[in-house]
Amino acid sequence: MIAHWMPCKIEANGMKVNSELQCLETLNNESGALSNHVLVSNFRGRPLRGVQLSFPDSYSPVVVHHSGIVSDVGTEPIKFGAKLDKIFLWNLSTPPTSSDPIPLSLTWLHLASILHSSS
Repeated sequence: MIAHWMPCKIEANGMKVNSELQCLETLNNESGALSNHVLVSNFRGRPLRGVQLSFPDSYSPVVVHHSGIVSDVGTEPIKFGAKLDKIFLWNLSTPPTSSDPIPLSLTWLHLASILHSSS
């Protein structure tokens, strides 16, 4: 399954059957970008620039849903959905950089896997 992390909220509760990535072009070596391969597309007339996110080998991205069960403790249980094969992060007009909140949080996962490796 492929997930697209977009800078907007889309009111939908279904899945797109055809999960092919529809990009207009791929730019190489764009300055300040998180990756060497920046994807260019648009959504409802708005320009998008994106990159594919990478995760350490010991981590797997998954879809998480609210369970809908109300608890007296205050925390709501969650349900785990499908495992994701790829995640694409999109920004409006400018490509994602390593200082954006999501890539910055993934940096900590990469650092943790390096710090706790046995080699």
